[in-house]
Amino acid sequence: MITRKIGFPGQPEFAIGAVTQDGELIVDENTIRDYGVSKEYLKQESARQKKEIADRMQKYRGRRPYPDLTGKTVIIVDDGVATGNTMLAAIESVKRKKPAKIILAIGVAPPETVRRLSSAVDQVVCLDTPEPFYAIGEFYERFEQVEDDEVKNALKEVNLAAKMTQ
Repeated sequence: MITRKIGFPGQPEFAIGAVTQDGELIVDENTIRDYGVSKEYLKQESARQKKEIADRMQKYRGRRPYPDLTGKTVIIVDDGVATGNTMLAAIESVKRKKPAKIILAIGVAPPETVRRLSSAVDQVVCLDTPEPFYAIGEFYERFEQVEDDEVKNALKEVNLAAKMTQ
């Protein structure tokens, strides 16, 4: 599942919305209104993120079709969630695939974000909900970006393991 965050102008780590894998823009209407974020900014940033999603889908999936999620239990895993806007985009994208159940597995998130996400899925498992919460990285000893080659290698290992169990 690939979603891309729409960051606040000048503060890209502060999510004000996200673009789904299907290209839909989901925004936090209250933040957009309260801070006067322009429609033009959202349009430009959304287009940029849609291109990034398409590029990553090609890198990671190649020509393999997206799995059929109909009637299945889907577990969405994330090392941490701050505002929840990007995760909500992922949830909406998965819901369109008509799974039987959606479970979130999160390493760390603020309590209010967990409450917000709980209303969108069947179950949330979150290891830590500290207050105050400033950034996901503060709760990890190492919190580097994952490189494309690492993702591709991990996906190859999962696919190989899946073939071996069939």
